[in-house]
Amino acid sequence: MDYALTTNALSKKYGAFKALNAVSMHIPKGAIYGFVGKNGAGKTTLIRLICGLQTATSGEYTLYGRKNTDKDIVKSRRRVGGEDSRKQRAQGHHRNTAHRIN
Repeated sequence: MDYALTTNALSKKYGAFKALNAVSMHIPKGAIYGFVGKNGAGKTTLIRLICGLQTATSGEYTLYGRKNTDKDIVKSRRRVGGEDSRKQRAQGHHRNTAHRIN
């Protein structure tokens, strides 16, 4: 099976606080995924890592066949679309973060 996103023990720490703790997942190409959870569960942190807005403390991910350490990962990031929960709340929708992985 072809995967749009694969994460392997992806983690992010801010000092002693673990915002993301060894997340591993496989998202098939064409899937629509939503991250739902309590505040502080790591939803936004995961998306920020994949989009390149932050760097992981440890672990790795592959986005459309390119590892997060590849120089041309930017080409893969351009294919990811998202909907921020703040925008949804302002429009009266449920609290979650939904992202489409083509």
